[in-house]
Amino acid sequence: MVWHGPAQPFTPVLLERDGRLDYALLVTLAIPTAEPQAFLLRAEQEKRRVFTLQREEIWSDQLTSPQGGFWAQPPQYDGFPPTIEGQTKTVWRWYFVFEDDERSWRMKHAPQLADAAWATLE
Repeated sequence: MVWHGPAQPFTPVLLERDGRLDYALLVTLAIPTAEPQAFLLRAEQEKRRVFTLQREEIWSDQLTSPQGGFWAQPPQYDGFPPTIEGQTKTVWRWYFVFEDDERSWRMKHAPQLADAAWATLE
């Protein structure tokens, strides 16, 4: 790891392997009924690879039936539901912004690698 931003749910990281750079977001998800999950998110848009989270939307649909009831109720929530029961579907929607001038960004965070090539996203 060459550089990382402040620890947060979407932590930017700059990696180097074989003299090539790789940029990703280290994403951590806190799910109410499970251990926290983490993964690397890599993206490319019009040859740009450095991106940050602009905003996030989370909403949940739940299908439950009250004790002794017959008809299921489909409440919807912004974020996670207050209790996890029945069938629950949670949707995350992430909006990203890509850097326009990646060379300047690299000069700021890893000047020794400002001219290094990017690793391929294969």
